[in-house]
Amino acid sequence: MCFSSDDSAERLFSNCPVLEDLVISSYFGEHDDCKLIVSSSTLKRLTIKSVSNEDYNSFEIVINAPNLVYLKYTGCEANSHVFVNVQSLTEAYINFQIYLSEQDYFCPASGLLTGIRNVQTLCLPCSTLHYFKGLSVPIPLFRNLTNLRITHRMPFGFSGLPNLLAQCHCLELLVLELSTGYDPDKRFLWDPYPWNELKESGAICLSFGLKTLEVLSFVGGEHQMEMVKYFLGSARVLENLKIQMKASEEEQLRITEELSMLPKVSQKCRVTFV
Repeated sequence: MCFSSDDSAERLFSNCPVLEDLVISSYFGEHDDCKLIVSSSTLKRLTIKSVSNEDYNSFEIVINAPNLVYLKYTGCEANSHVFVNVQSLTEAYINFQIYLSEQDYFCPASGLLTGIRNVQTLCLPCSTLHYFKGLSVPIPLFRNLTNLRITHRMPFGFSGLPNLLAQCHCLELLVLELSTGYDPDKRFLWDPYPWNELKESGAICLSFGLKTLEVLSFVGGEHQMEMVKYFLGSARVLENLKIQMKASEEEQLRITEELSMLPKVSQKCRVTFV
């Protein structure tokens, strides 16, 4: 369905008295300016997929949905996100579109992050984490976030994740989904510097919060081992480390032996393989 004006979409959504699930797929051309308003007192799940020309001007998203519990947003980041009323939001998936030019990394994504700061469950691809590298985008305090899942699908690694974890004081579960495919370990690089800074800062999630770490598609390469070693040596209340391996039986034996020899700062930590 196409809308001729910004308010035509708003009128449609507000006149759907039993609307609970809404999917919006939008395209913005090179010179389009648009304001998308979603207003519904019954809406519970909202998916927005935006596609834009690299040279788009601006568009704005306003969400007034007091009963919204789930938000999925993929695509380019709006120049202004205004969340009027989303106090019930508990879960979100955010995937910002990455452009090739360096200046686009500084697009104002912070409005959307501020709007979802009260979620309990958050899923991000590592491309979105790239915005947090070097704190080019201010990260709000996620006071209620207990479950965080990161999918490693692009060659950005986990840059920016330490900055995000510093703002997740109540985090209990962290799931890291590593790349799969041909020689995935070469696509995963572990830079210890920002992680050591996180540890030295006395990050609350490492000292008092993180209880379960799940690592998926683990192949046991050097950089992946360094990552696991870091969490075992830094997460003071870690109770469960779950490893899903993608390796031959011979490699699995090697990986199991190496992991069993790594020092653990938490005496309660159990390492299991799934």
